[in-house]
Amino acid sequence: MARLSKNPVIPSLISGHGLTFTRVYSWGAAPFMMKALLLNAEVGITFEGSNGTTRMLIHSALQRPLTQLPWPLSLAQPHSVGYSLIGPGQNVLERQEFGRSGISDAIELFLSGLDENDIITITVE
Repeated sequence: MARLSKNPVIPSLISGHGLTFTRVYSWGAAPFMMKALLLNAEVGITFEGSNGTTRMLIHSALQRPLTQLPWPLSLAQPHSVGYSLIGPGQNVLERQEFGRSGISDAIELFLSGLDENDIITITVE
């Protein structure tokens, strides 16, 4: 299938009350996902499939330091991302945790098998 757009970001940026929502086509989502997950913020990345499954990458307050130290000390701070695949009826089909060095692997797992025109929602709080 051909790409629906040359720009990966869908013009639907909604911001307010401390939340930012961005919708991105899966073919260009990886850099946006990486940038969001490396922020010292609460991040949720979701894709809802037509088969009733939902893919989620979560970077919560429990997975990041409360205060970020200056570089290079920040490299030693814990930083992880959780991947979940949720099936129909809210059944958890798969769950994995990825550390700082595995964030690229988490993004690759999240995007695997998606059509290039599937839409991913990135939420930053």
